[in-house]
Amino acid sequence: MAASLGCAEEYLIVLHYRGGPHKGIAAVVERPVSIKWQRILDGISACQIVVSKPLCGSLTKALDPSIVQNPEWAYEITVYRDQDVEPVWCGPLVTYTETRTTITLAAADLLAWLKMRPIPVDYRYTGKSSLDASELAAWVMNEAYALDDPDARAGIVVTAAGIPASRRGQAYTEVAWDAINALTTAHIDLTCVVRTILVGPEQHSVLGRVLHLTEEDFAGSDGPTIERDGYSAATMYTARAQGIQGVAADPNAANPTNSNWVDIHAIKKEGEDGTPELTQPDKIPDAATVQAQTPPNLATVGGTETGWRGLLWQQRGMQGTRLIDEVTLTAQRGLRRGRHPHYLRMESSQLSPRAPVPMTDLIPGARVMLHLDETWVRPLNTPMRLTNVDVTFDAKGEHVSIACEPVSINVEDPSDEDDMSDTDDDAEAARGTR
Repeated sequence: MAASLGCAEEYLIVLHYRGGPHKGIAAVVERPVSIKWQRILDGISACQIVVSKPLCGSLTKALDPSIVQNPEWAYEITVYRDQDVEPVWCGPLVTYTETRTTITLAAADLLAWLKMRPIPVDYRYTGKSSLDASELAAWVMNEAYALDDPDARAGIVVTAAGIPASRRGQAYTEVAWDAINALTTAHIDLTCVVRTILVGPEQHSVLGRVLHLTEEDFAGSDGPTIERDGYSAATMYTARAQGIQGVAADPNAANPTNSNWVDIHAIKKEGEDGTPELTQPDKIPDAATVQAQTPPNLATVGGTETGWRGLLWQQRGMQGTRLIDEVTLTAQRGLRRGRHPHYLRMESSQLSPRAPVPMTDLIPGARVMLHLDETWVRPLNTPMRLTNVDVTFDAKGEHVSIACEPVSINVEDPSDEDDMSDTDDDAEAARGTR
């Protein structure tokens, strides 16, 4: 049986010098009013510590302006939960806020350094020199951290995405996070957990285990909050790059659609009063027609849904010059995300302390299976992935909430995946009982 989440009775907050725990302790934060920290997928997580004035203990000295004039980026906040030896969160102090009665220390995880570092070399990874998307992200991070490494490079763990990515630039002209952010929106997952930076493909559960939850594993009588967003739906999807390289691929190779529609554009004509009018097109668009009538830097997949929703056409722009395969994959991924029921999500929902998921398993990118009973009108049969973990600890105790979104491309049901710690026999037995 999996260990439960539990409910922390205390937290320990330590200010370390830049570089983390092994660089030494600057202060221990005594009697914080509230603690908030998070883990997030494809973004920079945050931590906020509120302390009442007057300050006491070593924190008074650590924030003394006569000793450290600029504490931002000089310290790292490290968060320990209960009696755990290993921290649950770590990152540089980036914001200091003071009022008459409180001081708020706000930190961000190690990825925040990428907002403060340019890429220091000329580079060109395009055409035949393009890299795997995960490897390109790791290269950008390594180059940026190398300028003055806050002990971040040692924690980069890379799993190949299996998707080509192209990018080029001049030294000191682009902030590293901009390049990373572009890559996270084009087929890779990225998350920072304490001092480990995980980079891998979006389509596999390489960033965490499969978490099995029921409505009983959430706090309150309502259970998890499941939302469907019609504005995220798509029956047709176009990805557009600023420039293109390579030979055009068949955008519909993995997405067969109706092909009996040919005309995409409405036809302009002059009305009797001289004002322009738009006539209704005789035919309804499909991907093949759109692809034939648009520039080569566009990839379009999907078509019009017969009988029900009709045409829901999403478009997305991609920065820079891209490989045509990369643009095509972006379009295919967008369509799969927008198809029913893939545009649902689980809003931030508080876990029960009895939930069978220890804090160490709450890693953004982990696959989540929600097993709901017959009281739910719409069955939740879509593989989900964990996107947010939000934790608050104050006088009322600890509250842990999670949010999920669908896996954005077609993959096997996560119940078919084996726990890496199981033997082959254990995995077979587990599958037989599901």
